[in-house]
Amino acid sequence: MSDALFVFGDPQEPSPRGDNPPFPMTDSQRKLIRAAFSRLGIADAKTQLSMVNDLIGVPIRRVTDLTAQSASTLLPLLAARADRNGRPSTGNAWADRPEDTWLDKL
Repeated sequence: MSDALFVFGDPQEPSPRGDNPPFPMTDSQRKLIRAAFSRLGIADAKTQLSMVNDLIGVPIRRVTDLTAQSASTLLPLLAARADRNGRPSTGNAWADRPEDTWLDKL
């Protein structure tokens, strides 16, 4: 009888390292990203790619390098930037908040 409580598989077998390639972004993610860039008024591919690299923090060289996980990170960041587009920015997050707080409403 073995002292091991739980033995799964052959102990000589190497453990999986997760070498699976990442999933590419989905068609729906691509459409949402295009829509966000359209809202931002950015049609130039070089500018779009530069913004993607800045926002996700992972340099990609072409659109097909964008993974589903990176696209999931990118989408809310692009949406927030598109929501702020056209509003003046003072550099002060409190002054630039999108709506009044309860304190402002007093």
